[in-house]
Amino acid sequence: METPLQALAGAVNSWYGTLPRSGDVELAGRRVPAAGCVPHRIPSAGGARLLACIDGGSAPIADTPAFAASVNRLHCSAFRGRDIQQSPVPPVQFLSLVCRVSDRFRFAIYPYGGGSGPLPAVRTLDGAGEAANGRGRLLSLPRELGEWVMAGEAAQHLERGDCIIMDGSLAVREEYRGPARAVLEGARRRGVVVCGLSKTSRLSMEGGRPLLDYIREEYGGTAAPWYVDVGEPPSNPGPGDYHTMAVMLHRSSRWIYRLDMDAATRLEIGGRGTAEVLASLVANSADAALPGYPYALVCADRFARVRRDEAAMLARRLGLMLGTGPRRMMMLNSQHDTLNRVAG
Repeated sequence: METPLQALAGAVNSWYGTLPRSGDVELAGRRVPAAGCVPHRIPSAGGARLLACIDGGSAPIADTPAFAASVNRLHCSAFRGRDIQQSPVPPVQFLSLVCRVSDRFRFAIYPYGGGSGPLPAVRTLDGAGEAANGRGRLLSLPRELGEWVMAGEAAQHLERGDCIIMDGSLAVREEYRGPARAVLEGARRRGVVVCGLSKTSRLSMEGGRPLLDYIREEYGGTAAPWYVDVGEPPSNPGPGDYHTMAVMLHRSSRWIYRLDMDAATRLEIGGRGTAEVLASLVANSADAALPGYPYALVCADRFARVRRDEAAMLARRLGLMLGTGPRRMMMLNSQHDTLNRVAG
């Protein structure tokens, strides 16, 4: 007799079989045909470009309906091929506070630990608070804006042809689109290439099939490394426009990734320059622990991560420093954690 779980699995498999083989993709406000994508081989890097990879981590230390606080950590890891280089910017650590004031949110930022790099601008965050929806978005805003601040600082110390690789897509939120565009334009003037590499992607074709799943099925057996253009690069890109590719960076990789490149830069460097950037990523993606993923981003993630016990310690210390009212707010919002501990 079929169990409910078997029935559920059967429904998923049946649904997957009905998904269309091709169709348009909704990308940056325009429809892009996915059919007819052609994989291009990524050549070996003659002289690998310098990659400055940026990632951030954060964890809440107080989370109530009226206020929330987080600890944030940003790191930039630099490599040329497999060789580690001196980071162009120091690490950044800071505490962030979000308070509800009437129907708005106010932000505050405080240096923390040994971080010595530039902090996000509070005035930018305050303006973003009105548009942000959801507590998760609010808590992550300072960290995400901080990543763009770090990218802008890094661009000032890089040379023409060097690359900044952001962890994630270049499809940035409305709340910090202005600062992100300023970074992209400043980097392009200096000849620095800005890309975003996403481990996951929500890009879907008509009918709901994930784009990366379609590309992997169509071209996964192709000799790697390779890339596939998702549509044509914009011929007249505006501020903040980007071009999207799907990339496989090692022949043994289990995954393919979404790679965004600043569209204006992509137009300037052409196909040859794009291939050189991709070759530099390939040269940094041969680590045995995770073949096909740039090791510089692995390092950036490691040093930017906020440990759970570190956040818990800060939460306890903060609770001891708060007055009765704020401390009571924190306790009232911690019932789920208490119940989980009791129930195992």
